[in-house]
Amino acid sequence: MGVISAVGSLLPLTVVINALAAAIVLVQALAQAAAVVVLRRRQPNLNRPYKM
Repeated sequence: MGVISAVGSLLPLTVVINALAAAIVLVQALAQAAAVVVLRRRQPNLNRPYKM
């Protein structure tokens, strides 16, 4: 954590904020995709009115 903080302190604040925002979006998208796969495998007969 200290190394990441040290590297982040060398970059401009806008770059750090943009990188953190992008990381949050990527983590949420990957978690959502994984949740859909798990749900479809565990409950294959569940009613799905929407497609993803």
